[in-house]
Amino acid sequence: MANPLNILVVDDDRCVHEALSAVLQPTYKVHFAFNGAEACTKLLDRHFSAIILDAVLQNEHGIDLLPRVRELTSAPVIMLTGYSTEDLAIRSVRAGISDYLKKPLSVTELHEAISRAIFKTALPTDVVVQLRHHLDMRFSEAFDLSRFAEEVGCSAAHLRRLFRLRYGFTPRQHLTRIRLERAKALLESVPTLGIEQIALTVGFSSCTLFDRIFRSRYKVAPSDYRRATAR
Repeated sequence: MANPLNILVVDDDRCVHEALSAVLQPTYKVHFAFNGAEACTKLLDRHFSAIILDAVLQNEHGIDLLPRVRELTSAPVIMLTGYSTEDLAIRSVRAGISDYLKKPLSVTELHEAISRAIFKTALPTDVVVQLRHHLDMRFSEAFDLSRFAEEVGCSAAHLRRLFRLRYGFTPRQHLTRIRLERAKALLESVPTLGIEQIALTVGFSSCTLFDRIFRSRYKVAPSDYRRATAR
């Protein structure tokens, strides 16, 4: 049997450590840290495939640790939170958090989130995979296919054609789909976050453009979708 992947859990609650150890092993080898300093020490010691990070530690905010974490690893980060706010949603998106889950956790949901995060950040093997990886990880940023193509040493037209042959859709269509999926998640989970703020957070240049594309894809306005999915 292959060695299990290493997962780092950063949480100041020992009960959380025990619970996550029970539900994640033996699929993963679970390591624990109670604070940012301990987490950074462990990141220096070994490679981790994913990090599960509590949003609020005893003396620090989980998101505030990310600059230090990113200096040590590119592993995907899944944020755990006991609440959902505008600030947390926006900061999570902009900080490149792979996912954030509300406590109490569903075991199935947690395993699915880890699998998604690890799959998305697998090392790219060719320029087409590199492009999809870039779009998946940096969807909220402005994207210029010509510039990306130049950086990987091919033409934009050729890269677009290869991408479409591989996946069945263009890079722009893929980027739009990711942004819409993230926008839907924010509409569902953060009712106080304005439509325009959501549009800009996920990477649309204007609320008008977001509204038009959302209506075209889902046959409903973002505001109506929010009302229909209110929790």
